[in-house]
Amino acid sequence: MTTAAYTTLPPPHPGLPPTSSHGSESEEVEKNITDPLRHIRTVLLPTQIIKSNPKAKLVQHFIRPKSANVHLKPTKASNRAKKRVLSDSEDRKSPSGTPPSEHNPPNSKSGIKSNSQPAKAFRRAAPSSDFRRHESFWFHDGSLFIQLDGVRFKIHRTRLRRASSFLGRVFDIREAAYIKSSMNISLKSGDFLDVSVKVEEVDGFDLYILDGIHVSLEDFEVLVNLIDGGLEYVYGSGQVPFSVLASAIRAATTFQCPGIRSWAIQSIEAIWNPRRAFLEPLPNASQILTLARTYHMAETVTDRALYELLRAENFDELRNMHPPFLQKRLDIARGKMHDAWISIAADPDKSSVSCPWRPGLDSEAACISHSPSGVRDNHIKVVHTALFIDRYMYDPIGGLESLISGEINWSATGYCPGCVQLKTRLWTDKKDKLVQELNLWFQDFKKAAASL
Repeated sequence: MTTAAYTTLPPPHPGLPPTSSHGSESEEVEKNITDPLRHIRTVLLPTQIIKSNPKAKLVQHFIRPKSANVHLKPTKASNRAKKRVLSDSEDRKSPSGTPPSEHNPPNSKSGIKSNSQPAKAFRRAAPSSDFRRHESFWFHDGSLFIQLDGVRFKIHRTRLRRASSFLGRVFDIREAAYIKSSMNISLKSGDFLDVSVKVEEVDGFDLYILDGIHVSLEDFEVLVNLIDGGLEYVYGSGQVPFSVLASAIRAATTFQCPGIRSWAIQSIEAIWNPRRAFLEPLPNASQILTLARTYHMAETVTDRALYELLRAENFDELRNMHPPFLQKRLDIARGKMHDAWISIAADPDKSSVSCPWRPGLDSEAACISHSPSGVRDNHIKVVHTALFIDRYMYDPIGGLESLISGEINWSATGYCPGCVQLKTRLWTDKKDKLVQELNLWFQDFKKAAASL
């Protein structure tokens, strides 16, 4: 009777394998009689735990005997844990952009390694995996990635959207189609060019690849620096370098940043102005000339850039950088500048003044203006030889400024204070007239350049 009672015990859990074929049913019953808790330990208890808590895999593992080989499918919760572990491990990439899993993959709390994830996740990021972090623009609280020329930035979406209407449109398109993990966005840039932006999802953030925008890494770095701390440039001490202004204009035009573009153009227009002193030549004349034509700056910038180009010591080298039909017009304009200076430097009568002192005064005898031969000799020595031939042969405005600035001590050459004042006024009027004629000298060149 006792044996029959035990043979009607409930069968094992459906998911459990049958008992070993080496033992008979009577032997199994005999073991249950001698150890009544065995049936609870091996069958009933695991069954109830699994039914009440499917996640209790570890508990079931420890209470099952070695002969019970149960295979449970991973739950959704465990899959989510794996994704979290993958995200954490990918965020700790090396500066070269290589995932740490390739060197020393970190273990998660659940014992799952990052390199145990499906290969699909790594294939999705492979096109943009070869990168290095930017040394300055990698903010831990950044909300997106931007990659250009193999360098990745982690910066703030809000600041970029506020400064750039182009990037604002890119972000809007991406957000409207957020269900797509990867996409290409085609639109027109501020240069009216058809460009494309590739977007991927990396570590839960959008990655915007800007290699199709036709902007250099250097220009983009300047733009991001201005967006992040523009006041340091606008209100900082000293003059902003030309390279920064040029990069700002190019990048701000492409990315449609009107505030930064206006500031950079106004800064260049303030420097490259015919009203600015000509004593010291301005560098980068050829680059300024190209920049002014490309981005439609004020005509005064073109005039000053052309003047600096024509008076440059390496004019022949700069001349050869332009097409032949523009080289001819540069030669004509330079000839006009040379002729204007000859008319001033070669003829002493055009720089002579009437001495304001009355006859009979002691100072009259001391003023060289009353000696025509002395005036001529003085003019040839100071103006014609020292200035025209040695320094300002193709620079009439610079030569006149040298006469005006007090660089030459005219009192020491024999002129009275009244004559020095009159001659300074005369040279100032001549300089202002030449500045006004700059547009006429360069008119042919600018018309020809506009046809490019």
